[in-house]
Amino acid sequence: MGNTKELLDLLQSREKGIFPQGFEKPVLKADVLNEYPEWIVNIITVIDYDTELQMEGLDFRSYDAEIKAFRSIGIDSEAEVLSSLSSESTDEDLSECYDRLALNNDYDAFWLAVFEYAEENLKKR
Repeated sequence: MGNTKELLDLLQSREKGIFPQGFEKPVLKADVLNEYPEWIVNIITVIDYDTELQMEGLDFRSYDAEIKAFRSIGIDSEAEVLSSLSSESTDEDLSECYDRLALNNDYDAFWLAVFEYAEENLKKR
C-alpha cells in the first residue's frame, strides 16, 4: 500500500498550486491510485469532479466513478442527479441536472459529508 501521508501532501500542494520538483503538474494515474485505500480514492474522485464541474460544467459523459464515490461517501443526492444523465440527454436535461447539483444548492453540506467521511476513515486507522 502506498504512503497515505505522501498522497495527502500531494493533494494539499495541488490545491496551493505547488508541485513537486521536476513536475509541471502532479499526475495521479489509475495504477498509482490503486495503491491507496478506497476511501482516499473516493475523496480524490470528488475533488477532481468538483474542480472539473466548476471549470467546465457538466458534460455528456459517464460519471460512473463519481457516482460510486458519492454512494460510498453517502452523498446519494449528487449520485442520483448524475445517474439521471445519459448519452441521450439533451442540453435542457443537462441544465436541469446542473441546477440540482450541490454546487448550486447546499454546497456546505456536500463538503461537510466529505470531511466527515474522511474523519471517520482516519479514525479507523
